[in-house]
Amino acid sequence: MKSIKECLFKMFLLFLLVLFSFCNSTTDKEPPTNIEKEVTELICSRVLKSGENLDFILQEMALGNNERYKVTQSLKEYLDMKTCMPGDSIILTKDVLGNFKRFEYVKNTFLRFTVSKIDTCYEAEKIEIPPSIAVSCIRGVISSSLYESLLDIGESPEVVFDFADIFAWVIDFLTEVQKGDTFEIIVEREFYRNIYVRNNKIIAASYRGEIGTYYAFYFMDPDGREDYYDENGNSLRKQLLKTPLQYRRVSSYFSLRRLHPILKIRRPHYGVDFAAPRGTPVSSVGDGHIVFAGWKGGYGKLIIVNHPNSFKTYYGHLSRIKKGIVNGVKVTQGEVIGYVGSTGLSTGPHLHFGIKKYGKWLNPLKVDLPPAEPVNEKYRELYMEEMDAIRGAVFGKMVKTME
Repeated sequence: MKSIKECLFKMFLLFLLVLFSFCNSTTDKEPPTNIEKEVTELICSRVLKSGENLDFILQEMALGNNERYKVTQSLKEYLDMKTCMPGDSIILTKDVLGNFKRFEYVKNTFLRFTVSKIDTCYEAEKIEIPPSIAVSCIRGVISSSLYESLLDIGESPEVVFDFADIFAWVIDFLTEVQKGDTFEIIVEREFYRNIYVRNNKIIAASYRGEIGTYYAFYFMDPDGREDYYDENGNSLRKQLLKTPLQYRRVSSYFSLRRLHPILKIRRPHYGVDFAAPRGTPVSSVGDGHIVFAGWKGGYGKLIIVNHPNSFKTYYGHLSRIKKGIVNGVKVTQGEVIGYVGSTGLSTGPHLHFGIKKYGKWLNPLKVDLPPAEPVNEKYRELYMEEMDAIRGAVFGKMVKTME
């Protein structure tokens, strides 16, 4: 027993000796030193906020008057200062002494403007980086609503709204959608260095259900006119939208003997009044051109738009008319032209909306609207070729055309 204890004690002493030797050992390696990188330039970045302009931000970044002037003057050849919007990014690079080196104005992932100082010259450049485009096919089955069904398979609300807008004239997605209906969407997506940026546009779509089968194909003709058409080249849009705004309720209907709320007499009310908050955007219900924009008696601030097929639309009691909306200006369907108000003979914020055809007043809620223009006949063959390529690759032989 004693010999065992002596043995263990000697082993313990040996262990301490080795540990002591290790702790006091030295190495040939040099101790680490701090490595400092030399600073060669100073970078300041900023996001443009509402109410700010470029000169204000450059001044805030401590750029002198002379250099601010040279930067903005150099940019004018490429950048319209009126297009500067909140959310755009500004990057200013200086050397360590605070001298200007480079300026960047970033509109988005794919577009930026630069000004570089080379010797004593300030040289501006517009840099466009084209995105890579990929086409995705989305297929699904309605489980509850179109919105929830698309979100359930990972799609964005943007795709839902675009798809619904395309078929809005032929499908009521609130009342006509049934469980088990199917849909297909062919969408272009933009990528930057293989990273998804955004959806570009839907180039084709289909919907099949109890209400029928519908197809839509995007087409831009050589004249630049674009729309969604069915398998026979007919536009899916109507010539005019049903209403020119998002409204809360109809406060007064079309009538030949309405009791006027202010004058207290019965007289025709050739239009519909849509109650909506002051400032609600009002859109042109169709393509056309402005023939009147200003004050007109009881209408208050009024806009009148001429449309094809002898239609004319009226937008009254506006709080204001959008800047640039003047006589002769062309407008497109859905373009904002004014804002809800209560000018003229009015008891509260609302839009008076009227429609004429061949000079005769029509009830806006009951008018039979014609379809928008079909594919231009001289480009019909081109459209059919493009549509055949899409439907053959995606929809197979399910799409039939009228011969």
